[in-house]
Amino acid sequence: MLNDLGQHTFSDLSTAILQTAAYADVFDYPLTLGEIHRYLIGVRTSKESVEQILLKSPLLSNSGDYYTLPGRESLTNIRRRRENTASRLWPLAMGYGHIIARMPFVRMLAVTGALAVNNV
Repeated sequence: MLNDLGQHTFSDLSTAILQTAAYADVFDYPLTLGEIHRYLIGVRTSKESVEQILLKSPLLSNSGDYYTLPGRESLTNIRRRRENTASRLWPLAMGYGHIIARMPFVRMLAVTGALAVNNV
């Protein structure tokens, strides 16, 4: 719902932030402020508005640069480990990609899933 200034209400933004974090939690993936803003479900708003709500509301737990559902703070260490694993796998994926790209019938190569978001 928009207020008289054409802005989303605190409740709308809070709900969207919680939905976004809950979806990421399904994948055991804590989000940064920028990621919450980028992937915000159903609402477009400024990064500053998201940050204000995160500071004012106990919706999510903050651990370093990451936000998680309360009680899921241990996911920040898991994310760091998975990012390290992904950093080792990316060169391998790129190497295979370069080999496959030389085939004349190949028009596109893409990395999807966990590796695409460094969550291996």
